[in-house]
Amino acid sequence: MIGLPTSADFLFGWIPQTGSVVRTLLAGGLPSLSIYGVYIGIEIILAPFYWLWTTLPIEHPDVTNLVPYTVPWFSLEFIMKIPIFLFDVATLILIMRIVRRITNSEPRSIMAGLAWFANPYDFYMLYWWGAMDIIPIAVFLLAVYFEVEARWLQFGFATMLSALLRLFAFAAYPFFIPLAKTRSSVRNLILGSAVPVFLAIGLLYLSHDTLATVFNIPAKEFWLLEFLGFNLWGMQFIRLSPVLVLFQLYVVLRFWRSDTNVVYLASVSLLALLLGATLYGGEAGHFLWVCPLLSACVAMRLEDAWIYCLTFVTAILSPTVNPFYNWTPEPLIVDTFLAGAFYAMKAIYLLKLNLWNARIT
Repeated sequence: MIGLPTSADFLFGWIPQTGSVVRTLLAGGLPSLSIYGVYIGIEIILAPFYWLWTTLPIEHPDVTNLVPYTVPWFSLEFIMKIPIFLFDVATLILIMRIVRRITNSEPRSIMAGLAWFANPYDFYMLYWWGAMDIIPIAVFLLAVYFEVEARWLQFGFATMLSALLRLFAFAAYPFFIPLAKTRSSVRNLILGSAVPVFLAIGLLYLSHDTLATVFNIPAKEFWLLEFLGFNLWGMQFIRLSPVLVLFQLYVVLRFWRSDTNVVYLASVSLLALLLGATLYGGEAGHFLWVCPLLSACVAMRLEDAWIYCLTFVTAILSPTVNPFYNWTPEPLIVDTFLAGAFYAMKAIYLLKLNLWNARIT
């Protein structure tokens, strides 16, 4: 964990921003959404770890002036990777429990855990890249576990909390609604979902933010607009992601079996979102959101493990993941081919998941 280099996003994005949150909290203030944007929730969770670094009996230079491979540099990188490791382990435990509960099989549960924990793509994104997405991903997996246990209040709470932390779960939420088949489950799902929303509104009020701040976030976070996808047929008002997600929701409601489990529903919702996100399905790091779900899927259908393996081979070789990509001054033809191969495998996986859960199978 210490020796691996990390991305600029980890060193010059998450860590300085978290340090600013810590200073705001120690001064008796509340972090503002207008300053920290959509990352504010994750940075509040990271704040205790950064504060822990400030209590160590060593020098604490400004993060932008840290000298590589010194004691302050090593200690800060290690401490800020602790939450990644903790939520990585939490994700492992949740995946195993979800698969064990669905299949009633301990060997399949272990297979799901290995598919996640021993996956080189996951290792790279977490410990080399430093992807803090693992925090809301673990919360999202907790929501899936609550649904499997039919704990609807907690299910709604965890799903909405994950969505507020990183937005991805918003795409999955409509797919979960048909799972609530009784009045009490619908009521508890709505109540549980409302609690994080009211807490977020309260935080906005206390930090003197307004709803205008929320609406102005896309202007500051360009990736939110890019995540709507590339234009279809050159028409500026048509984006691919909403079209794919809505079409996938229609397919689920119209053609899927009623006994389909929440893992498959969550998988197709996020895959549809990622397929439509800019050219080749957005940054390869966003694929991390689907990885624990696909790890559960492969354990439930071991006969189709080849799809899982080939998908992650293309993920690792994808230009936005491959650490050797930036070694060449100009993108090569092979880079376009590899990016297209990764996109194709995500599309094949989405198609296969639909076929596995269709009424005709």
